Amino acid sequence: MMYYLARLISFLFCVYGFVFYPADANAGIDTVKIETVTSLLATPSYQIDLARTKLTIDSLVDPRIDVEKGLKRINRIVRSVKQIAGAGATSDQQVAAIRTYLYRSGPWNNNKTFSYNLDDPLGHYIPSKLLPNYLNSHSGNCVSMPFLFIAIADRMGLNVTASTAPHHVFVKYTNAAGKVINLETTSGASPSRNAWIRQNMPMTDIAIKTGAYLKTLSKHETIVVMAMVLIEHAMEEGRYGTVLNLVKVLAPYYPNFADLYVSQGAAAYKILETQFYSKYPRPVDIPTSKQGYFRHLNEMNQRAFAKAEALGWRPES
Repeated sequence: MMYYLARLISFLFCVYGFVFYPADANAGIDTVKIETVTSLLATPSYQIDLARTKLTIDSLVDPRIDVEKGLKRINRIVRSVKQIAGAGATSDQQVAAIRTYLYRSGPWNNNKTFSYNLDDPLGHYIPSKLLPNYLNSHSGNCVSMPFLFIAIADRMGLNVTASTAPHHVFVKYTNAAGKVINLETTSGASPSRNAWIRQNMPMTDIAIKTGAYLKTLSKHETIVVMAMVLIEHAMEEGRYGTVLNLVKVLAPYYPNFADLYVSQGAAAYKILETQFYSKYPRPVDIPTSKQGYFRHLNEMNQRAFAKAEALGWRPES
């Protein structure tokens, strides 16, 4: 993987010793976004509305998104789902009704099912990860699809959160009997065993043991996974300082989420690349005033990837 190679390359440039230098120095910081995410994470678990949270995070990527308008659309879906489920429906029946609303053609969805976007199968196109775009197009990916399901189910009072696999998000639903069920929303929200997920998305035993993958997440941990779209967007726009600050805010709420540290290591490397490697052929050419920042970024890069690997993450071959 490119980021893994970046870590090795940066090691060759390493100047030993350490002088602390703020990670956000000379890098763009979006203060409003950081403060908004901090506020969302500070919300007590029982007050967290996952639909509102996802729409709020999406609006930080695309300011044109109207959170209240989005919530009204989701509330309309909730009302339709409840009609499909019928009065007195059990939690399992309500989940089945959400599945019907999303994946079966009928008047409830204007005869247009919600489906996987085959034009962007790996989810590289950030707008396709945003909930309003999925609601408009009915075409989503392994970010927008599980989070719409979660947004609907959470507003219905069902016990749902997210879970992760490498480059993938899915739904964890706990039914009235306390049984935790994986729902694969890119395939009709079908129940999926951990073994099936591991077969399709290989991961280490360590990653499962540490909770890096396949964990039934809390609501706060689910917010951290939701916020990954902000990190991806910042990386895409070259706002690497924002990435570092987002990781700093998010990590305490899901400290075993390996993807955070991969992003941190990658962002540190990109700052090294743009501010040092492209300007100074040799480490000895770096001005004395910048040596501390250079060392700080090198150590951050190496520590971040080491942390991700300790949690069970492995670079792609």
